[in-house]
Amino acid sequence: MPELPEVETVKRAIASIASGKKITDIFVGRKNLRWPIPTSLNETLKGVICKQPLRRGKYILIPLSTKQILLIHLGMSGAFRIYKSRPNFQKHDHFAIGFESEEWLVFSDPRRFGCVDLFKEEYVLSHWLLKNLGPEPLSKEFTPDYIITKTASKTCSIKTFLLDQRNIAGIGNIYASEALFRAGISPKRQARTLKNKKAENIIEYAWAQEKDCNKVLERTIDRPSLYNVGRLHSTWNPSIEGRWTLTFILGKKKDKKPLHFIESLNYFRDYIVDDNYRN
Repeated sequence: MPELPEVETVKRAIASIASGKKITDIFVGRKNLRWPIPTSLNETLKGVICKQPLRRGKYILIPLSTKQILLIHLGMSGAFRIYKSRPNFQKHDHFAIGFESEEWLVFSDPRRFGCVDLFKEEYVLSHWLLKNLGPEPLSKEFTPDYIITKTASKTCSIKTFLLDQRNIAGIGNIYASEALFRAGISPKRQARTLKNKKAENIIEYAWAQEKDCNKVLERTIDRPSLYNVGRLHSTWNPSIEGRWTLTFILGKKKDKKPLHFIESLNYFRDYIVDDNYRN
C-alpha cells in the first residue's frame, strides 16, 4: 500500500492539472477494481469542474462543482500518468479524465487493488471507506494522550496499532517503522505497555518525518515534467546493517530519467529487531 507522503505527492500532482478545470471526457477501462467502479461516471462527470483535491489518510478526494466527491485509492500498484493530449490507453489503464485543456490524467493499476468511487459531498463523513479513519498524523487530535488512551487495552504490537487506519489515518509500513526506529521503540513492543514519554517520541518523530517529506515535495514537484506519478522504491544499503534506503520517484521526464526524492529515508527492518531492542 502507498505511504502517506506518496499519496500526498500524487494529490499535489493531480491538483496541478485538475484544479479549476472542466472535465470534457472520461475513459473507464473495466467494470471493477477492488470494488465496482460506478457505472454513471461517463455521464455524471462530463462538463463538471474539479475543485482543489484533498487527502484523507491514503484516499485522494476531488470535490466537484456538482457537490459530489470523486474518491481514489492507489491500492498496491496504482499510479497516475499525465499527458498533454489524449493518449493510447495501455493494458492496465482503468480510469482516465480528459480536461478542457486537452490534458489527460490516467489511472493505471496492474494489480487492481485500487478503487474509484463517486458520492455526494454531504456523505463525506459517513462514507463507508472514510467514516472509521483515525486522526491525521499532523492533526491536533494526534497527541500523546490520544495514543495512551487508545493503546491502554491493546495487546497487539505498537507497529500493528500504528498501521491500523482506525487509529491513525495514512501511516504505512515504512512510515511506522521509521517513526518507531527514530523514537527508540521496538515495533514488537505490546501497545498497552507504552508510556507517556514514548508516546511523545512517536508524535515528535511522526511529525518530523511528514514535515521533512512535505518540504522535499514542495521543492521537487514540477508538474510540466511529470510523466509518471506515485512510484516508491527501496534498495538495500550494505554499509548500514539492517537498513534500507527509501526513494520516492516523483516523476519521469520525457527521456524517462527519474526525478528522485532528494533526501532518502531509512527504516529498520523488523526481522533484525529483537524483542528487547531499545525497549
